[in-house]
Amino acid sequence: MARRTNLRKKLPSEMRDALADYLAELERVYPAGTKQCQIVPYPEYGEGSYLVKIPPPEDEEQWMALSEHMAEVGTRILVQSDQFFILTT
Repeated sequence: MARRTNLRKKLPSEMRDALADYLAELERVYPAGTKQCQIVPYPEYGEGSYLVKIPPPEDEEQWMALSEHMAEVGTRILVQSDQFFILTT
């Protein structure tokens, strides 16, 4: 959690807004994911790309559904803000 807070302070406002949208949706569909998530820059995909690391759901089907849903959310945010978030464990 501290890492996420420190990273947020360093981001420009449009990036913070995109991250806040992503994390709000993650909180809505998988609250346990935001309690222990880490946000890590992912330069391999370019500037504005981040891994959102979460503890995985115990159920594989739930993980697949969550991954698919958050990929859709991430795509919407990418189109709107040019910020790219990738959910991972």
